[in-house]
Amino acid sequence: MEGNSKTIKRKGWLDLIRGILMCMVFLYHSEVFYGSGHSWSWLFEPIFLTGFFFVSGYLFASDWNRVTLKGKWLQTVRSILVPYFIFMAAFILPKLVLLHYDWKVSVSDILLLRASWFVIATGVIQIMYGLSFHINKSEGWIAACSIVYTAIGLIFALYLMRITGWRESSPILYSPAMPGCLPACINQAFLAVPFFTTGLFYRKYENKILIKPSYLLGGVFISLYIALIIINHRYIGGSINFASCVIDNSVMVYLLFAIAVVSFIAWSQKKDSLLCFNFIGKNSLLFYYFNVIMLRVVGKCYDKGLSLLPNKITEAWGGYYNEIIVAFIAIAFTFPIVWCINEYTPLLNGNKAAFQKWTNRLGLNIIW
Repeated sequence: MEGNSKTIKRKGWLDLIRGILMCMVFLYHSEVFYGSGHSWSWLFEPIFLTGFFFVSGYLFASDWNRVTLKGKWLQTVRSILVPYFIFMAAFILPKLVLLHYDWKVSVSDILLLRASWFVIATGVIQIMYGLSFHINKSEGWIAACSIVYTAIGLIFALYLMRITGWRESSPILYSPAMPGCLPACINQAFLAVPFFTTGLFYRKYENKILIKPSYLLGGVFISLYIALIIINHRYIGGSINFASCVIDNSVMVYLLFAIAVVSFIAWSQKKDSLLCFNFIGKNSLLFYYFNVIMLRVVGKCYDKGLSLLPNKITEAWGGYYNEIIVAFIAIAFTFPIVWCINEYTPLLNGNKAAFQKWTNRLGLNIIW
C-alpha cells in the first residue's frame, strides 16, 4: 500500500470507501456518456472524487519520517506511470471508434500525461509531497506547503482556467479532448491538494481526532450532508469539476466534503467489509481505467436491447433508471476483466512483486 514501508495489513474500511466512490464514478460517467447529462450526480459531486484524494492522502505515509522522494518516485512509476502508458496505448483504437477521438490528439494527450487526468493527478500529488517531505518533514512545513499548493489550485480554478484564449492556440496547453487539463494535469493536482492533505493529517492524528465507528454517527452526518447538498443545489451552487478545473463556492464544497468524510469513516469502520465493494476499492484504478469504455459498450448494447421491447415498456421504464442500470451492468462486466489482470498480468495493477520479477529478469538494479 505504501512504496517506502514494510508490508502493512490492508485496512478494509478504506477499500470499502473506495469501492463505493468508484460506483459513484461509474454512475456519474453513465450520466455523461450514456444519459442526457448530470441529472442526479449533484448529490455526490462534492465527495465522489474528493474522497479518493482523501484516501490517497491517508495512504501516503504511515510514518512521516520514513517518506523518501526516491520511494515515492518508484511507487508512482510502478503504480501510475507504467499502467497509464500501457492502458492508454491499448485504448487508442476503442476511443477512436466509441468516442470519436482524433488519433493525433489522443497520442498527444498520452505523451503530455493528460489522457487520464485522475490517474496522473494522483501521481503528481505523490511526487509533490514526496519532494516536500524530502525538504522537511515537520508538520508546520507540510502545512505551509499545503496552503501554498491549495492557493495555486484555487488560482487555476477560479481565474486562470476561466480566461479564454491563452491556451487554445497551443496544442501543448490545450486539448480538444481534455480541454480542462494542462500537461501532467498539474492544475487538477493542485486543486486536489486540500482533500489529499486532509487525509494526510487525519492519519497522523487519527488517534486524537477519534471518529468512532458508529452507524448512528454516520447516519447523522450523512443526513446533515443530504440536507446541505439539497440547500446548496437549490440556493448556493457550490460545485467542483476536476476535469474542467472549476470550483464554485469553495467553502461549501469543503464543508460538504468534510461532513461526508466523517460519515464515511464512522460507517465504513463499523462495517469494514462488503465483499464486492472491497474488491472494487482494492482495484479502483483498474476499474477507473475501464469505466468509460465499458459504459459506452454496455450503453450501446442496452439501447439495442430496449429497441426490441414494446414502446409502452420502454417509456414506463425510461429516464434515470436506465443510467443506473447501465452503470451497474458496466461495473459487473468489469469484474472478470480486473480479476484476469490480477491473476495473469499483475504488472498492469502496479503489483510490486510483478515489477520486481521483471526488473530482475531484465537485469535492472531497481528495488521496488
